[in-house]
Amino acid sequence: MQAKMHVNAKQVLADSIIDLAKKRPIDKITVQNIVDHCHAGRRTFYNHFSDKYDLVNWIFKTNLDNIVEKYTEIEPLEKVVCRILTFMKENRGFYSNALSIEGQNCFLNFFFQSACYFYTNLIEKRFGKEALTDDVVFIIEYNCYGQIHIASEWINKKMSDSPEIIARKMVCNISEELKVFFEI
Repeated sequence: MQAKMHVNAKQVLADSIIDLAKKRPIDKITVQNIVDHCHAGRRTFYNHFSDKYDLVNWIFKTNLDNIVEKYTEIEPLEKVVCRILTFMKENRGFYSNALSIEGQNCFLNFFFQSACYFYTNLIEKRFGKEALTDDVVFIIEYNCYGQIHIASEWINKKMSDSPEIIARKMVCNISEELKVFFEI
């Protein structure tokens, strides 16, 4: 594993915590556990991340960014949301574990911030910064609180509905003020 560290240290550390999180809660995993598992040094870890929660957030952001960059210009919003939910479903154990973390730098807050950024960025790209009035920002945050709560419950309750059904419900229930921005 040591040779891999030079290629992509962040991903090796990410793979390590994901593997460890299959066996125990993230709040019980230490940085030392992570680096021992992938045969890295603590310095390598701290060269890239401030703590294990920063690593958890990086994992989500990296995967979210890949989906957003690849699909937002070519697919409708519902399909992009479905792709995000599908990715989370494929990694349910990790995300269920991550969502159980509470306190400062917790994943739930990062998930919310990421959702707000996703919608804000889409509106800004399509309509310019001037479209992001205080009212629009409030409506984005309001909708994101609901969507994040629904996604969290879905992940933690065995995902009985498909990602397609949840994505459809989320997008159909976006407030009318936001629907105009997304051609829904």
